[in-house]
Amino acid sequence: FRAFYHFVAVRYWGDIPLLIAPINSAEEAFALQRNPASEVYDAIIEDAEFAISNLPLNYSGNDIGRITQGAARMLLAKVLLTSKDYSGTVQQLNTIISSNQYALLTDYAAIFDPANKNHNESIFEIQFKEGPEGESSNFIYQFAPVGSRGVVFLGPESGPGRNIPTTDMIEAYEPNDLRKDISVAYFDRNPSPLYYINKYNHDTDPDFSRTPNNWPLYRYADVLLMLAEAINEQSYQTGAPFNLLNMVRTRAGLGELTATDLPDQESFRNAIAQERRVELAFENHRWFDLLRTDEAIETITAFGIKEKANPTLTPPDFIAYGPESFAITQEKLLYPIPNNELDLNPNLTQNPGY
Repeated sequence: FRAFYHFVAVRYWGDIPLLIAPINSAEEAFALQRNPASEVYDAIIEDAEFAISNLPLNYSGNDIGRITQGAARMLLAKVLLTSKDYSGTVQQLNTIISSNQYALLTDYAAIFDPANKNHNESIFEIQFKEGPEGESSNFIYQFAPVGSRGVVFLGPESGPGRNIPTTDMIEAYEPNDLRKDISVAYFDRNPSPLYYINKYNHDTDPDFSRTPNNWPLYRYADVLLMLAEAINEQSYQTGAPFNLLNMVRTRAGLGELTATDLPDQESFRNAIAQERRVELAFENHRWFDLLRTDEAIETITAFGIKEKANPTLTPPDFIAYGPESFAITQEKLLYPIPNNELDLNPNLTQNPGY
């Protein structure tokens, strides 16, 4: 978990305080400074390797859902892929595959079914439990459109519409992609119908906004696509990377791609990015994929031009876009250090551009 949270933080903020020992006094806490991201990544790798050496391959009984060796390897593989260590990434992912602990489910919808938690495709998912204990999830209530109670979900909330898929995202699905109707659905409201995220739509109680959905962090389809990408980044090949990519596409009901469709490294790279976008949609991978492939500025700029010309949502559903909308620069690839942290500790510095 220490490796995991450092990885979350370093990707959002860059240089961060590196905490690898307990803080025993207020003086120590207020003396913290930001460590270079390179040092943070070194510590993440060391922690992940320690976890791999000390965790079991699987659990049984009430321990199912705890961190496994496969989850630690997946974390390490993501760190190595982010660092562009492609050979190291391939090694870790091949070890996950050869462990024979995981497999693609036949049915894409079953991945997100609360009755099917911690299934064969799941490497790590955050555990939630419906009920009065305060351990439930509420994703669908965040994702559902405003005014959709009783149509999209039972309730009791109205749905704030805080996370609506864009028109560009809807258009990313190929015709006959079985994942589309599982991932998104259409709310035919008057006067402005729209799509909403449907993956986590499993509420059962009209009186309480609490659902049993787990949140998927790492799953086997991600392993296959990461491995295909890492192999291709070393050299264009027509064998294994295509097989890995097509395993995911076949499950989605799509035709296999061949070297005729993707004749070089760049076209295969683009195909992997596209497949990751739709396969892992609304699972919080896309932004970090754009960052590590150095595509964030170009992609968001192009998206902004398209979105401003034909907005997914318009007032009063959404604040109108302004001149600064989608004006992304190199500085904006990192988040600002929160002001309350800067107020608490004068040793911390703000990221450039904020």
